[in-house]
Parts: sequence; C-alpha cells; structure tokens
Amino acid sequence: MEFELESYLRRVGVEAAATADVATLAAVHAGHALAIPFENIDIHRGLPIRLELSALFDKLVVQRRGGYCFEQNALLAAALARIGFRVQRLCGRVWIGKPGEGLPPRTHMMLVVEAEGGEYLVDAGFGCHQPIAPIPLRDGARVKQRAWEFTLGCDDGLWKLRTERPDGWTDLYTFTREPQHAIDFEVANHYTSTHPRSRFVTTLTAQRVTADVRHTLRGAVYERMTAAGIERRALGSREELAGLLDEVFGLPLPEDVRLPEFVG
Repeated sequence: MEFELESYLRRVGVEAAATADVATLAAVHAGHALAIPFENIDIHRGLPIRLELSALFDKLVVQRRGGYCFEQNALLAAALARIGFRVQRLCGRVWIGKPGEGLPPRTHMMLVVEAEGGEYLVDAGFGCHQPIAPIPLRDGARVKQRAWEFTLGCDDGLWKLRTERPDGWTDLYTFTREPQHAIDFEVANHYTSTHPRSRFVTTLTAQRVTADVRHTLRGAVYERMTAAGIERRALGSREELAGLLDEVFGLPLPEDVRLPEFVG
C-alpha cells in the first residue's frame, strides 16, 4: 500500500497537519514517538527489514506494528516532507551501552527539520531514550520533556545528544551534518539487521517511551524506568513474554519468532 498521510496521522493521533510550522512539527513528532513502539521482532523471525516507503507504511501504519530507527524515522521523514517541511536524514554513532568498545559504526538514523527559520533534531527511532519533542539544533541546548531531560552540544562539527537517567547523565549518540543517501541507509540497515555481532541480531527487543516511563524488553528481561529509579524483572515463559508485549507495547508475539534460550 502506498503512503497515505491521513492514515499516518490517525495512527499517531494527530487530527490535522496543514501547516509546516513548529507546533505541527511538535505534534507529529510527539504523536509518532508515543504511539509507535520500537521493536526488532522481524529480525528474530528471519525476515528482512525493508525500507521502501510502501513497506514501512504497511508495517507501521496498516499492521500497527513497530520498527527500529531506519523504519521509524524514514516513515516520519516522509510524513513531514508531505506536510511541507524540509527534512535532512543523517546517520550517527550510538554510544549508550557501549563503554570501552571502541568507535561504533554509524547505525542510527535521525532527522534535522527546518521550521519557521530554525532547525530541530527530530528522532522517533531511538527506543525508550528517544525525545518526545523536537530539540533545537543549537550548541548547548537543554530541554525538559516531561520526565526526561536532554542536552545537545556541538564540538567542531560533531553533535552529541545526551539524556539524564536515574543513574546519571549518559551519551546517546553523536552525528555530523554530512549528507546521507538512500544507499548509506541500506548498507547500515543490512549490517544492523544481519551481522552476527549486531545487538539487534543477538537480542530480541521492544521499547517504548511515554511522558513518564521508559519501557524496555531485552531478551527475557523487562525494565521499567522512571525519574525515580529502575525496576527490572526476568520473564520465565513464552506466555509471560507474550502478555508483556501485548499489554505494554501493543505488539503480538508471532508463533515463528525465535525466543531467548532461557525463556520457556
């Protein structure tokens, strides 16, 4: 099915988006970030991650599934461009969860969007740590988005996004303004979804952010993060995992998904 802006807007809970202004950008960004979960279930079914716009629309809008950054932000970029925004797709290096592992590859897509004479970092594809509103693309920007705070800095052309967690501030990712092309994302997507050392290949995940809670499933461990602290619990059965995916993430558990070995 081809991309339909009206269907997309219904999916993300936005009634209308007729004007390419900051208010519309914020509404669409927040709607997408809060409505569509982050997940890599298809990788663990042995299915390819397709980046054609028609495939993204069918999966995330028609089937009401989720996806990871290349899927989420490509769909969001298409919607914003259709509304009338000027959108630049960029690729960055993910640092969270990778202490001491050396320089990570560029495996994350984010967007820079122009609105009313300003530029904003827009990202609905970074799982539980993604912003829920645009962040001004300005060195030293610091924004509070309900329970979540972010900073954005630039050093000699290298931008860095950070967020505060209950255990302190952490680097999320870095990026430059170097133009990226469709083939660049195809290569990064292929690595991310097929390389045996990719965390998306080794670990089943579903993630979701709300205004006050960051939800994360990795393997058979569920984490619930608020500003006050982090709670974790291990899942012990396929039924428990299926129930969690449905209740927290709004996702079905397909029969053919390969589950972690320690899930019954």
